[in-house]
Amino acid sequence: MTAECKFRVVPGKIIRLAFSDNSVTAIKSFVSNSLCSLEERMIAGNKLKIIGYDAGDNICTFPSELNVGCYLRRNSSTTSFSSTSSSLVMPRLVDADTNSGVLFAERTMDNLGFLFPLLQLQPDIGRGSDDLIDIQFCAYQTQSSQCIEEITSIKSLVKSFRFTSDQDKSEKAAQLNAAMQPLLDRVAAHKSKVASTLSNCTSLLTSMGNIMRRSPTGSLRPYVADPSRLTMQESERLINELQSQKSDMENCISQIRQAIKRPHYPPESAIAGKAVTGLVCNLGFVDDADTAYVMSWAAQSRIDAMVVPTKAVANQLYAENVKVWAEDLMSKFEIRHGHEAPRWDMI
Repeated sequence: MTAECKFRVVPGKIIRLAFSDNSVTAIKSFVSNSLCSLEERMIAGNKLKIIGYDAGDNICTFPSELNVGCYLRRNSSTTSFSSTSSSLVMPRLVDADTNSGVLFAERTMDNLGFLFPLLQLQPDIGRGSDDLIDIQFCAYQTQSSQCIEEITSIKSLVKSFRFTSDQDKSEKAAQLNAAMQPLLDRVAAHKSKVASTLSNCTSLLTSMGNIMRRSPTGSLRPYVADPSRLTMQESERLINELQSQKSDMENCISQIRQAIKRPHYPPESAIAGKAVTGLVCNLGFVDDADTAYVMSWAAQSRIDAMVVPTKAVANQLYAENVKVWAEDLMSKFEIRHGHEAPRWDMI
């Protein structure tokens, strides 16, 4: 597809060349000599038509002895771009003249311009690293590769693009990959550490959950139930906390085991100021004092009943939700030596 401007043709001498649509975006900004992609090798995305203008800014017909061609050259201006690399090896246009490197266009039927084929670089020819190259459109004598701009002073048309070769891109990619590899290794190591930490955390949470289900009180210090949402710092903190709890339990000093042995006495507020004889627990009669002491110590958490002298005091404590026995309501029993004694004598 080409875009043509409609001008009135008047006699005149050609003084300059231009695109038919005066487009400043016809030439791409970046071009490569890629072996794989035709799109990367295209200098212009559509066929370009070159026309001539006279001094009055009117389109002129091209004399029969003139032709228009284009060729690549090193950029000669550094006004808008950085200078071209000294290591640049020039690429070549597809179908360009082997000796001169000029690609000639075909004259249109109305003699008002020249139409170029799709401009593209030959694959894998040339070497560059973001180097600036000019593509120059000039008037030539028919069947000649000598630009007649030098003879007739017809102003040529010059556009620029950046050129990067496949070889240079590959080398830069290799350099970037080499520079990135230590970072990739660190990321992989970090991911491995995170995965290991989360795995340990999950294992500890499972273990603690099993302990919690077996514990008499069914309570533990709070922990996060979903390890997948933990950050690295939270995971390490939680692991340390759970390991501490686990160590406490394994050494029989956890809060749960301490609570089991804590005496379960009635509240002092309930028994304050009342006549009480003492506490009672359900123990069997033993002869050995040391055995009785150990059994009493082990049964502290079961001692929750008070012994009082009278039924009246027992009723007062009962109203305070205290388990209570009254001495005057207890029955007598025969102990092993044949003496009668109140039941509380065996305490």
